[in-house]
Amino acid sequence: MNKSESLSINRLFQAVWNEFVYGGHLVSISNFSIVICTIVLLQISFDLDVFKIISLSYLITFFVYNYNHIFELDRDAISNPERTKHLSNALEIYRTLIIIAFLLFIYISGVTSLKALIYLLFIAIVGVFYPKHLTKKITAFKNIYTAFFWSTIVFLPLLFLDLELGPNVFLFFVFVLIRSILNAVYYDIKDIDSDKREGLKTLPVIIGKEATVNFLHILNILSFCPLIIGFYFGVIPLIFLVGLVPVLFYALFYLTRVNKASDSIFRNLSYVMVDGEYIFWALSLLSIKYLFGV
Repeated sequence: MNKSESLSINRLFQAVWNEFVYGGHLVSISNFSIVICTIVLLQISFDLDVFKIISLSYLITFFVYNYNHIFELDRDAISNPERTKHLSNALEIYRTLIIIAFLLFIYISGVTSLKALIYLLFIAIVGVFYPKHLTKKITAFKNIYTAFFWSTIVFLPLLFLDLELGPNVFLFFVFVLIRSILNAVYYDIKDIDSDKREGLKTLPVIIGKEATVNFLHILNILSFCPLIIGFYFGVIPLIFLVGLVPVLFYALFYLTRVNKASDSIFRNLSYVMVDGEYIFWALSLLSIKYLFGV
């Protein structure tokens, strides 16, 4: 392989990687990974219905993620230059893709589950039209608001398959909610300067970077309390709890890198490791599921 061919392959790989990370695919896969965890918890067989559920969770995330970032390109230019550049270079394509994603999730859910359709439309509305002005009035409003509504993706299999909500799924939802808040606040650390200029009351702006990181370490540990409670009362299987314990150390890794990383490395940690944490959950649980036949 000559030098020009090597450069071409490197450019192709970089282009694919940029699309995967900045084009909303990583975060969309992360959201359907949460759905997979619910499916494993409920011991639902992987069939066509599960494939539809996974597809819906991917499509709704892709739609909301790219819709918001396309309309916030000017603001993101400072805090997220890599993503802004990537989206700006193919703006019309992304506008077309979010329309296609929206129509697809309406079609798939509309012909299979009215409850799922209503839920997904609700998520689309709260994701696109959340009251941003309250972020300037209420500390960490954006984090709690977005974390709460995205965490409800846990319930999508119940709505799609018309199953009742049990304590096992509810406790898993609390686990997902706490970790989603942790991840959302972590993202705000890299935006501390731009958020301060805009007068946004994010946690890092109010209490500072170091105190925020210490708070996130506490959340990292506390997030496992719902699963431990569920195991104690016999509604969360031990194998499920064990499968998620490595997440504690996974988060510990990126939390301890905050003060040592440059801006570009920190953004990569945010995009890849924090968003990718949910994928790690699913891979861990699926590995245990198939290794032990549970």
